[in-house]
Amino acid sequence: MRIGNKNPIYIEQDFSTFQKYLRYHLGTHRDINCLILMDALVNDKYLEEINLITKYSHFKHLENISYKANENIKTINEIINIWNILDKNNFNKNDLIICIGGGTISDLGGFAAATFKRGMHFINIPTTLLSMVDAGIGGKNGINFNNNKNEIGTYYLPLFSFIYTDFLNTLSEIDILSGYGELMKYGLLINKESVNEVINSDPLKVPQIRLIKKSIQYKHHIINIDPLEKNRRKILNLGHTLGHALESYQLSQNLPTPHGICVAWGLQYSLKFSETVLNFSPYWSQKVIDWLQKWYGKPPVIDFDELLNYLIHDKKNLDEKISFILLYEIGKPKIHKFAIEEMRMLYNSIVL
Repeated sequence: MRIGNKNPIYIEQDFSTFQKYLRYHLGTHRDINCLILMDALVNDKYLEEINLITKYSHFKHLENISYKANENIKTINEIINIWNILDKNNFNKNDLIICIGGGTISDLGGFAAATFKRGMHFINIPTTLLSMVDAGIGGKNGINFNNNKNEIGTYYLPLFSFIYTDFLNTLSEIDILSGYGELMKYGLLINKESVNEVINSDPLKVPQIRLIKKSIQYKHHIINIDPLEKNRRKILNLGHTLGHALESYQLSQNLPTPHGICVAWGLQYSLKFSETVLNFSPYWSQKVIDWLQKWYGKPPVIDFDELLNYLIHDKKNLDEKISFILLYEIGKPKIHKFAIEEMRMLYNSIVL
């Protein structure tokens, strides 16, 4: 299945088609240099698939970096290491970076590709549920700075994204659960049927392919409307304002927590805020919160002032106000701006 025309997303159950898409997008009239950034776990478990990439006949020079992938690799020092490898081996803007892994790999590789020679080709092959439905598509990439998640980054779309759903079969339960946090976000943005589909799923097992496709299609549609997040694309941050703050706080305390779990915590606040500010349905709010708390627990109790620094550094904020995505109802989001004291009062009034 192909989604989109320019910078498309391919959803495949046969990995051998990857070389076909390479030939189609890069052509066969010249040989190119390629750098592969890969999650070490993928390299260990999917040797046959990796060989289909590395044996591509039009790579004249191939470099590999294998990572124990976590947020700690998303540093300027690692970007410099990648730049040095590209420079030493005479890569140019028509050469290629391939990112194989979760969101940390696509963030790192996408940022390196966007900045080397003012932009070179890259391809995303997301291997986690979270990266398939969110982090690995859409062209956002970045590195962490001063404990702030994705503080430095760019918008830069991959040549194409290749989603091979068999990668999900070897994920841990915690990785699947993390991905479901984003699936619930999309459900709340799409419609009640989608919310119920997520609620009726087992978030410790691989979701049905239609849930994955539906989320990808929705995100792709929004990105086409607003690729640089000037307005409409901001709704994709439902659950992320406090979710990212909680994630950054946990990182600062040496308690790294999977992104999707922090989003699930943030969604609980988003629903309660929406009840208060926009009269969102208490029935649906409680129904979703009950499901979120069953699987993700309640958010950690953290003083607002502990989170404030991370909220202020959120990239979506303008005019000294905190941008927050709320819901009038399921499928009808609103971009709302809170003054700091207004958010403090609301946050402190919430009991989860």
